Amino acid sequence: MLKSATLYRITLTALLALFILAFTSCKSKNDDLYLESVTQIIEAPLPVSFTDTHTFYHYKNGGTLFLSATQEIDINLSVNNVSLGNYTIDNNPLAIDVSTYTIDGINTLLYSYETISEIDITISQDYPVLADNYIGTAFTDAELSSLTSYIESEIDDGFPGAVLLIAHKGQIAYLESFGYAKMYDGLDLSNDMNIMEDDTLFDLASLTKSFSTTLGIMTLEQSGSINSSDTIGTYETNYNTSTLDNITINHFLTHTSGYNASFRFFDPDNTYGEDFYSLSRIKTLELLSELPLSYATGSKSVYSDLGYMILGGLIEDVSGQSLDQYVKEHVYDQLGLTHTLYKPLTAYDAEDIAATERAGNTRDLLYEWPGIRTYTLQGEVHDELAYYSMNEISGNAGLFSNAMDLAVLSQTLLNLGGYGDTKLFDSALVTKYTTPSNLYNRYTLGFDYASHPNNYSRYGMLVSDTAYGKTGWTGTCVLIDPTYDLTVVLLTNKRHASYESGFFDTYEMQIGRYSPIITKVYELLLDEPSYQSVVTDNTDQAEIEVIPTNTVTLGIDRLGEYMDLFDTKKVGLITNMSAQDTYGRSTVDVFLESLNVTALFAPEHGFESTLSAGEIVDDERLEDIPIYSLYGNTIKPTSSMLGSIDLLAFDLQDVGTRYYTYIYTMIESMKACADNNIPFVVFDRPNIYGKQAYGNEIEPEYESFVGDYGLRNVYGLTIGELANYINDTYRLDCDLTVIPMTNYVYQNYVNTGLEFIGPSPNMNTIEAALLYPGICLIEGTNISEGRGTTYPFQMIGAPFINPYVLADRLNQLEISGVHFKPISFFPSDSKEADRLCFGVFIEITDIYTIDPIEIGISLLYTLQNLYGSDITYTEHLNALAGLDLTGLLESDIELDELQTLFDIDDAYYESLEPYYLYD
Repeated sequence: MLKSATLYRITLTALLALFILAFTSCKSKNDDLYLESVTQIIEAPLPVSFTDTHTFYHYKNGGTLFLSATQEIDINLSVNNVSLGNYTIDNNPLAIDVSTYTIDGINTLLYSYETISEIDITISQDYPVLADNYIGTAFTDAELSSLTSYIESEIDDGFPGAVLLIAHKGQIAYLESFGYAKMYDGLDLSNDMNIMEDDTLFDLASLTKSFSTTLGIMTLEQSGSINSSDTIGTYETNYNTSTLDNITINHFLTHTSGYNASFRFFDPDNTYGEDFYSLSRIKTLELLSELPLSYATGSKSVYSDLGYMILGGLIEDVSGQSLDQYVKEHVYDQLGLTHTLYKPLTAYDAEDIAATERAGNTRDLLYEWPGIRTYTLQGEVHDELAYYSMNEISGNAGLFSNAMDLAVLSQTLLNLGGYGDTKLFDSALVTKYTTPSNLYNRYTLGFDYASHPNNYSRYGMLVSDTAYGKTGWTGTCVLIDPTYDLTVVLLTNKRHASYESGFFDTYEMQIGRYSPIITKVYELLLDEPSYQSVVTDNTDQAEIEVIPTNTVTLGIDRLGEYMDLFDTKKVGLITNMSAQDTYGRSTVDVFLESLNVTALFAPEHGFESTLSAGEIVDDERLEDIPIYSLYGNTIKPTSSMLGSIDLLAFDLQDVGTRYYTYIYTMIESMKACADNNIPFVVFDRPNIYGKQAYGNEIEPEYESFVGDYGLRNVYGLTIGELANYINDTYRLDCDLTVIPMTNYVYQNYVNTGLEFIGPSPNMNTIEAALLYPGICLIEGTNISEGRGTTYPFQMIGAPFINPYVLADRLNQLEISGVHFKPISFFPSDSKEADRLCFGVFIEITDIYTIDPIEIGISLLYTLQNLYGSDITYTEHLNALAGLDLTGLLESDIELDELQTLFDIDDAYYESLEPYYLYD
């Protein structure tokens, strides 16, 4: 509704007031004449001209506008600067065909009229609808045939099934189905396999967050019922608690609320026990508000199912309808969609729906808890929270749909709010929800921001900077790119496969990784090959993967069992805010809640774990508690620092390599405690590499704070085991207690079921931690090791490198467990800050076979051979390597001979054997 005559009304009123005031001051003595004159002025106002614009979305040769006004008015129209002439409109909408004048995308209507009174003008439109017949030229039959052949080759290699839809400029360019909707009955191949069809329904998993919960929130905001900037406490809901009162809807939409990723309400053996065991949707929604936050709201982003469960509950509380009924009535029914719903078995047969896991939620009978499903899932939501604790209707998962329905929903967003004769949203609201959020720009309000580097693995690097989308754990993906007017819907049942060694056997297949298919679509669209890298980010796998029943219990989780060590004592603690228990609480908070903490100590990177490598840490305070720096004027607690405590505790996540300074902070503190007769307690945590060790012994002349005590590059002990080893081997005589973990077996960190919390700013992913022991050697050169990017220690580069040559040379080495991809990037700080660098991204293809030292040495050797004249080395390289690596690289040594210098010997493992605490 446009109030186009408002300016006229205000102007006319002001002029009349001024005229009357002037006339009154000098009127004649004949009052009747005066009143007559004034009356004539009021009754005969002059018309005022108005001009305004209205934008609308459509395609070339399409579009109808509907104009009406609260009273009859003549109006002049033009579209995209082409005049349509004059029309008379009134309160009956006038349909005007503008298809002759439209262009693809945003069109502009210019209208003007004259009026002497207030008029409300309403302008609406028809919206583009998807056409089945593709008459565009961006995709040729030959190109699409090559795409079909590529996908079929993956199906032939054992991928279960997929449906791919490509829509371009409002036309379906491609819709094909492949393979089987169901292949297995339990762990055995089925005698009656279901063929995949174009209209097969899929368990959308996390796509529910976008195409149910987010769209539901948008309809409430469109109606004025909510504003996403408001806190939850603004509304009368079940979530009016002191915790949730301060969290906005936007925080939940962008995963910055403070809530942890998930919680095992469905398992009575959860971290909070029977009180938090729930198989009731109502109880689960109530329990959500009782969970503690795992970090300060807005301080970082943790992908959270819990946050979207709360948003689903908010929709129900505000609307008065159940979530499934609300989105059905206000979204899907409005668009005529019949294949998008919760609980699909109420309307469809199981054969119409793609199957997911072969054996329920068991990972091929590996996991169990009371009531766990063990049969093949087909038509029942896979997600454990949604099925067991939310009775299949949840804000995080539970929605089913097919490719065509998702394409219609996507086109509605591309159309900026409508489809056909239905308008769901204002264009401004769509823009608000589909542009990067200032809370965390990896996400929009409810979608992935596709061109963010963390999302390259899902969507590739050819997407435009306006693209957004969502992926789901079961194998579903939607990409929407307004710049190219492109929608890609890729639905797979990649989890309908065998599960071995911690992965489904479809893990490395291209269809289920989405980005290879999406990149091929862009290559066809743009008619040029892509040499850009697609990086690895396993967030979707980690975010919903069920934690094994025997979840590791950290040392800090067992504080209550060891309270006799701390009772009545004044306690000091060495830690930082990245150290958390398995409930997501910081060790600092755990200590402050139950112990008499009188001093805190901060290692490198500071108490908040935010300072850069090598940056001096200053003393601070936490209210009335001093925080002493152990990475500033001293690396060892002084007697005066220890004077206020009776016991010193240590809890930090190390990354298992001798370069990382947390272990030396621990050792120096053990020495100080021994000197001052103070007990020292270490809370144990897993080593990133389990008990696997790599690398050489340090030559004495290179011992330093990044390499000492005979430790190998990857030293093969947990932090507690290391404390015992150093205390005995180097006779520190420290009164040491190690609080061990439970349910821990020696394994790669990714298999522990624990969330990886980055212990320092540039150690932000498990991939970075796994590669760090080798890629850290690059610190000793003038080449960027990726600091100041989203992927430190996963990419390296410099302005003088040819990325394609380097990647090709490295891949020829066939290094186990990794693949090198050419890339370009701008580091925001550290070496080569704000300069365009070229190099390689190191994609981990097998976490179980990588040798980080082999990777690092091979990388340095290849760089030296290709760019030796451009590379400079520092003494830091030799300190890290523990030998004269600079001299070796600049010599004529062969790579194989160089690698043997870093081989580990059996004697080292034998020296560790007495200190292993676990099976």
